[in-house]
Amino acid sequence: MMYTLAVLLWSLLATTSAHQVHQHASTATLNHPESTILEALSTYNDPVQAMVALHPSSADMLAEPRLLEVMDGSEVRWMTEGDKLRLRREDIDFIDWTRRDLLVERGFQADPNMPKVSHQAQVRKVFPHLSTTNMFEFLETFTAYYNRLYTSKTGVESQRWLYDEILDIIRKAPSTCRLSVEQIPHLFPQNSIIARFSPSGPRNISQTVTIIGSHLDSVNQYFPLLNAPGADDDGSGTATILEAFRSLVQVGYSPVDGPVEFHWWAGEEAGLLGSMDVAEDYKARGLNVGAVLNVDETAFIKVNSTPAINLIEVGATEKLNKWVHDLAKEYVDIGVKYSGMVGRGLDHQAWTRHGYSAVSIVEGDQAEGGWLPFPHTGASFTARNSKS
Repeated sequence: MMYTLAVLLWSLLATTSAHQVHQHASTATLNHPESTILEALSTYNDPVQAMVALHPSSADMLAEPRLLEVMDGSEVRWMTEGDKLRLRREDIDFIDWTRRDLLVERGFQADPNMPKVSHQAQVRKVFPHLSTTNMFEFLETFTAYYNRLYTSKTGVESQRWLYDEILDIIRKAPSTCRLSVEQIPHLFPQNSIIARFSPSGPRNISQTVTIIGSHLDSVNQYFPLLNAPGADDDGSGTATILEAFRSLVQVGYSPVDGPVEFHWWAGEEAGLLGSMDVAEDYKARGLNVGAVLNVDETAFIKVNSTPAINLIEVGATEKLNKWVHDLAKEYVDIGVKYSGMVGRGLDHQAWTRHGYSAVSIVEGDQAEGGWLPFPHTGASFTARNSKS
């Protein structure tokens, strides 16, 4: 049954896709008032110069070399931490390979063993426990943090709040659930989080692990110290898998063939930092990961467009993508498509580049303009939070 857990996400996507993310302006107090930040940005066109003007002590950090794979088809090359700010402002994604081995090349295809779609009756019994109300209530708090930047105070606070929410779910779990949760530290302040359903019996590290994940950080692409509520990217994915996790706990789910893990990765917007750390650790320990499903941006549907689940083709495992496509068609009554999205770095690529099978689902087809047009700004709020 472990692979069919992914279907819970389809039910959530089908019900939340009618809700849009709206524009809303917000202000908050930082170490520097927002007016001071805006003044620096009006003085300096270069985000690195603006950051140094606001924080002179950051100059050395911004000059540190970083080995970046820029998602424009170019070769992996040495740049700087400051170059990340410049790339982000241009809305160019990247993967940060600093201090890592490039294990497999672009285009590597794992060969996962895909089971026949089954256990439909058990899966459908979970559906009544799914609640979009829970998701909206979660997002109202999660997006109230000024930003969830991986190095910021509010980035740490929002991650700790999410961890407490997961702990609260686990505290209410029936005795049939064998649950654990841990925070995964990184070289930056924000932690990743892993919640785990374990089969009965002692832990067996040779068992196949199934992972459902999203990233918990956010960023303002124009300048990282500005407001970034991140309702869609990726508050929506975080809320989606949290509700799937909650529902499985409520029905007392216990996996049979191997553990099922829910991951919330830190530092995605800085080059997949959190998921790269976790994938690297799993590889080093020789863990057998059967499949990874990444959920990134699931709440926005363009006006006058048809809702659909989109499977990312770039950097994904083709065999797993086809299986997930067939799985989704089994359970949902909205479209299921393959997206020709290019030039994006999503967390599934951290896993495929470590030799594992992984895919990503998103809300719309980038080629058709189906993505939220302002995911990395202060305008990404839920409809409930919007006053516009």
